[in-house]
Amino acid sequence: MDIYQQEGKSTDIGVVVPSLLDRDDSCLLMTSPCIKNGDVPLVFISGTRNVCSAYNYGWDLLKTKYVAFTHTDVYLPDGWEYQVLDQIKKVDAFDMYWGAIGPAGVMCRGDGKKLFSGHIQDRDLLRYTEGLPIEVYSLDEVMVIMRRSAMYVWDEKMPTYHLAATELCMRLRESGHRSYAIDAPIRHESKLSLVVPSEFDRSVGYLVAKHPNEFIIFATCVTLVRDRGNWHAL
Repeated sequence: MDIYQQEGKSTDIGVVVPSLLDRDDSCLLMTSPCIKNGDVPLVFISGTRNVCSAYNYGWDLLKTKYVAFTHTDVYLPDGWEYQVLDQIKKVDAFDMYWGAIGPAGVMCRGDGKKLFSGHIQDRDLLRYTEGLPIEVYSLDEVMVIMRRSAMYVWDEKMPTYHLAATELCMRLRESGHRSYAIDAPIRHESKLSLVVPSEFDRSVGYLVAKHPNEFIIFATCVTLVRDRGNWHAL
């Protein structure tokens, strides 16, 4: 595991990004204005196979008030850091003890179905909902922002990064801390895959075993429902 740390001008928000590969300054995240210009501190952890462990390591290295955990295939538009701080002020106005925020999440509707909430450009699809910031059931792993005073960490026993943010939001909620989708858009150039990787199944197995009292779990990519002791993915 190799660590690259970039000092930044901001003491408010920093960025942590893990990668299975070596650091590449041409990757999408590194071309973001706030990263390229050294406006926000950055911890880039390459060659890691445990994303949650890398997140916690980066969390310890950064000293900013807030930390954004994201991916190498994410672009932060000009002024992104100021939009995040503005959204934090809005969340603080009605919930000073929030647990996590991010640009993409899902909320539970009254009929038991989920509804996307947030503001994100995902490949060619722009997804935006009004009324942000808004409380959500869980956030997407594409970006999760946490406040240092919350003193929560990522679960390093998660087999893969899949559903890691969902697990975090569930744990936060159990401790009385809510999660919110915010209006601080990012661009995500993920590779579209129609095949569910085997590591995703491992994360599902770990998640449902850790939360045995749940009957339904909402994530941006899947809904897990327990029926007669068995879990089904919808």
